[in-house]
Amino acid sequence: KSPVHFLKEEINSEEAAVEGAKVIQAEIEAAGFKISHEKCIWIPTKHLTWLGFDLNSELNIIDVPERKFEKLKKSGWFLMENANSVRVRKVASFVGQTTSFFHALGNTVYFLTKFLTMQINECESWNDRIELSTDALEEIHFWLQCFYNVKRMPFEKIAPISNIVSYIDASSNAAVNSLWM
Repeated sequence: KSPVHFLKEEINSEEAAVEGAKVIQAEIEAAGFKISHEKCIWIPTKHLTWLGFDLNSELNIIDVPERKFEKLKKSGWFLMENANSVRVRKVASFVGQTTSFFHALGNTVYFLTKFLTMQINECESWNDRIELSTDALEEIHFWLQCFYNVKRMPFEKIAPISNIVSYIDASSNAAVNSLWM
């Protein structure tokens, strides 16, 4: 598990971010944790990929990495090309990929996979073959054509009780620093 620490105080300069990183590093060491420096970023950054999302503090958004969208497009084109007879498993994969973008795109991912989800729910087995409805095809088309136009979610404001908040994740990369705002 990898810790992520955020300072409660607003970081207004690169110098303040460097000082904040030193405070966090000292707190981690004082708590008895061993720091894996190759997984840590101790210098201020405005861009960071963490837990499968791109964090951009310049634009104040959470975004989907291009590689994930490329995978979604590949799945979407497969469904469009095989719309007359496609396995439910493939449709569910597309919906799963799309809904995994929730933290970056918000509830749009659920609204614009509704008809696909309804068709999945009508089946008894992942191996069933279905013909995609016009509404389902329109949802796929939306994601293929309009993905870049969907508004990205802003960072949530963190209101911790203490000056330092720790988040633990199961990824192989740690984000141990506050993003320089």
